[in-house]
Amino acid sequence: MKIRTSPSEASLILGLILPFWKSEQKLKAWSMLLIVLICNILVVYAYVELNKLNGHMYNALENKDLQAFLKQIYKFTLMVSAVIIIMNINSYFNR
Repeated sequence: MKIRTSPSEASLILGLILPFWKSEQKLKAWSMLLIVLICNILVVYAYVELNKLNGHMYNALENKDLQAFLKQIYKFTLMVSAVIIIMNINSYFNR
């Protein structure tokens, strides 16, 4: 299903949006948008790295390598902590 907008609807939408982004609070709005985008990108990156980390951790388990497994558990703990912090920052700025 395609949503079609007429030129008058598009100008109405732009007429509602543009004054906000050009107002006195534009710096705050742009900076909050940037923070939210950066947080989302960091969370996606962290999930990709966690996925790789799980592979290394299960390989260490399969090889019965305790030192490598403990190293991966340590990395996993750090990564999960970072994800929690980033998601809290993101949640704060999404309010």
